[in-house]
Amino acid sequence: MDRKTDTFTPQRETRISSHQNVSKQFEDLKQKVENDRGVGSLHQNAKKLRSIGLTEQQIDLLRKNGVLQALSQEYINTIENLVRASIPFSRIYESIRFIVPKEEFISYGWLVKNHIKIPENISFYPKKNYIFIYPSYLCQWEKSGMLQFELGNYMQLAASGLRGFDIIRAIKRGYLPSQIINLLQITNLPYQYSLTGIFEDPALINISKIPSIWVENYFYQKYHSIPHKKALLDIRGNLARNLFFQRSEVTQESVFHALDTLMKNREQYRNVSLFSGRNVVIGANNEKGVISKKAHTFGKKSFLERIKKDNPQSLYQFRGEQSQESVLAAKEKVLLSIENTPPPFTFVFDGHGKHDALYLSDGEIKNGEAQEKENSVKITVDELFEAYTKRQKAFKNQTNTPESRDIFINDSCFNADFIRGFYIRCDVKGIPKPIFIGPSEYGQLAFSSKNKAYGTQFFHQIFGKEGKKKATIGNVLDINLSNFKFGNPSIYIPSEDDTIFQLTKTHREEKTIV
Repeated sequence: MDRKTDTFTPQRETRISSHQNVSKQFEDLKQKVENDRGVGSLHQNAKKLRSIGLTEQQIDLLRKNGVLQALSQEYINTIENLVRASIPFSRIYESIRFIVPKEEFISYGWLVKNHIKIPENISFYPKKNYIFIYPSYLCQWEKSGMLQFELGNYMQLAASGLRGFDIIRAIKRGYLPSQIINLLQITNLPYQYSLTGIFEDPALINISKIPSIWVENYFYQKYHSIPHKKALLDIRGNLARNLFFQRSEVTQESVFHALDTLMKNREQYRNVSLFSGRNVVIGANNEKGVISKKAHTFGKKSFLERIKKDNPQSLYQFRGEQSQESVLAAKEKVLLSIENTPPPFTFVFDGHGKHDALYLSDGEIKNGEAQEKENSVKITVDELFEAYTKRQKAFKNQTNTPESRDIFINDSCFNADFIRGFYIRCDVKGIPKPIFIGPSEYGQLAFSSKNKAYGTQFFHQIFGKEGKKKATIGNVLDINLSNFKFGNPSIYIPSEDDTIFQLTKTHREEKTIV
């Protein structure tokens, strides 16, 4: 039976219009039930909670909130596991304070009998024997039929800091509660950050097989220090992905070997310049600002002027005007430049994008989809790969060192998805891969700020607050390791056997859309 507020006609409705009123209403209900049932279970549950290490103050808080008497042995066991896992009581409390098991506390029939209307911000699930007092957006679960959690699992997820929309995403992608809990225990992410990357990226399948202790032991043995939590997350994500790309089994030996390669590559590529001494080609979307119709959103003049300060050998930008013919001409010039520009070579795309296309006109992402028109102009991943194939035939033997390798920078949404699709085509054709860099991670949008001098947070951070830093791969690495709010770049390089090797990985929530 689905929850529907019109399935009964109460003689009297209690209308609840605010969170405070909801809390007061249910406090009254819980007090009535407690009076009806007596306090035997209160003493029994309090004794069990003392035995697992809760203080009298913590137990009293549960008692005052009306939850203590509703806890079955299963839920107490869950709390015990969370306490043993060193999860703070504040998180445990937040995860259970709004949860009331129906079969032991308040039933749907009891609500009807007492003429209580179920407010919109309460989701009721009679088949699973519990109700939630929670924000209305979580009702998406009920509407989509996706909520199939036992209460104990939900407590663990909430106590670990997972937000509601992350749980919805995880369920829709087929994760079981136990798998989500394992991922949360591995990542140790602060609760305010989204876990989009974890739930959307197939390359992270190995992360649950890499214990933190392996990584910590490696660094202690090599460097007599242990990475902090943020760096540890970055490294473990790297390892999971790189072992996946290389189709390697996860063992302590393979993890240590991957760590050796990771640290070696980070050091080897750190000082590689993005623009200095290189031939630079930029392809830009023709979008103009909403307020100033003359100002371009992408490929800003200030961006080009800043690149010039790094002293490239050459710098060309191609961007069409408003006519389709002009944009098509810019597209042709971009592809021909990729084919024919001598190394060392850097290609930058600045505009809207999706997993298989770079848009030179239109392409803004709305609701996860690129907005196209009949006359929209884009460079597909196949077209870019074809141009790169021709380039490799011309310059293959001149691009085999870190300093001389081609560098492609895709500053658009879903850039990491595009990069992987491009690399797959390289594998199929047996063509050496370029270095590929993007501002965000797999399945994510890009970080943009139209108020920034260079158009995006990505380049703003690469050049530094005052724009004085020389752009290098090391700068991109430093963004990933130091700036938790805005930094989430992807750096992919060819490994020694020409499979993919990723230098960065951190899970952060996407901010604004490119």
